[in-house]
Amino acid sequence: MLDLRNIPAAIINLPTQHARRAAMGERFSQLGIAHHFVDGVTRYGKKKKNVAAAYAAAFDGFAKPPFMICDDDLMFTWDSTILPPPPEGADILYLGKSQLGCLPDRAEYNDLYHRRAYADLALAEALDENYLRLFSMISSIAIVILSERGRDRYRLEITKSYNRNMAVDVRYAYAMPELNVITPRKPVFVEDMALQPHDKNNEVRRLVTHASLPVSYEGERRVGQSMTYKVEVEARRRAGSTALDWHVLQSWPLERAHQLGFVDEDEVGEAML
Repeated sequence: MLDLRNIPAAIINLPTQHARRAAMGERFSQLGIAHHFVDGVTRYGKKKKNVAAAYAAAFDGFAKPPFMICDDDLMFTWDSTILPPPPEGADILYLGKSQLGCLPDRAEYNDLYHRRAYADLALAEALDENYLRLFSMISSIAIVILSERGRDRYRLEITKSYNRNMAVDVRYAYAMPELNVITPRKPVFVEDMALQPHDKNNEVRRLVTHASLPVSYEGERRVGQSMTYKVEVEARRRAGSTALDWHVLQSWPLERAHQLGFVDEDEVGEAML
């Protein structure tokens, strides 16, 4: 079994967010999880660089895996801190989820669709009765680094995030197919809506982390949406690998997608993190 009380945690928190720091400190103490706070960063002027710098500091505060990196607005959903044993060879364990994912990090997709999160494109395949294997998901709210391989790769992605001014969780998603990344079928941590700002305290936002993660399969077709495109995709095996990737079948620029009736006006941008 995997007991989260045996895994030290770093909680990233802006020192000005007093309510969040107090709530998380109390919750982790009650759970019996050893933790410390890593101050969020504001000095770089660009949010993605600030986030990357804070995550780098959190990673570098641990000598070796396993360790946990968490955001400061979480609620624990399980009855126990004890999880089923992870499959052998697991590198990264996601304790939270999101319904957003990415298209593969390939030049032809990046040139047209750019490196964006897509609503409804989280990609996870059944691994066993307890866990799913993740191939693409935009989330960094609660992650356990289990192996040195996972630590080294995710730390590299943090550096890329900082240098390229890209979102950390997008960089993580690009690394997933080359690692053994898993998540429980039911999220262990979700966003606490009481700790969200007013504009994010709504049902659409709640479902991003609270709803169950869809289980994908080879050949599945799905429609996803970014701020600029609507895409129809199919899950296919990556060449020479057991990993799944999304393959774009067709796409519509957002204005054209509106004309074709594929976009709910009330949801445009609402599900984007």
